[in-house]
Amino acid sequence: PLLVKQQVLICLDRLINRLSILPLPLQLIDDLFHYASSTWSIDALNCIHELILKQHLPRQYDSILHSSLRHVIHLVLIVNQNLTIIIINKITEILHSLFNLHLQRCESIEDFPMFELLTAFYKFTIQQTTQDGFYACLDIWSIFIEYIKTKDEIRIINKE
Repeated sequence: PLLVKQQVLICLDRLINRLSILPLPLQLIDDLFHYASSTWSIDALNCIHELILKQHLPRQYDSILHSSLRHVIHLVLIVNQNLTIIIINKITEILHSLFNLHLQRCESIEDFPMFELLTAFYKFTIQQTTQDGFYACLDIWSIFIEYIKTKDEIRIINKE
């Protein structure tokens, strides 16, 4: 198992460096999230975060984004007290990037589970065990509120 772990870590490290090369198969996204729930989780989460940090994914990769986001929702829902603070912080970083970079695009994806995302994030927020973690979640909520306010202002301007 130690050799396998080393090989997986090398693969995950190499993958981070190649995430800008598209297309990525959906199975790769599934595999990353599988590893995110294993002993190699921080490396897999780093790959996932790198993928979400890509701001300019072409529209044809919406299915990859959609799949990633569904997995993020699942990951946030299974967060519990047994996770290390490093893992929880990485999940928080992923959520921050998701809300900051892709919220509008997510909303435009047909059948995107926005309610599920917000519900999962609410649960994640109230499960925070540190003050810094809670404040980081509040920062993400403020991004969401600004998004809603801007969207509402645009709607009002368009009505006039």
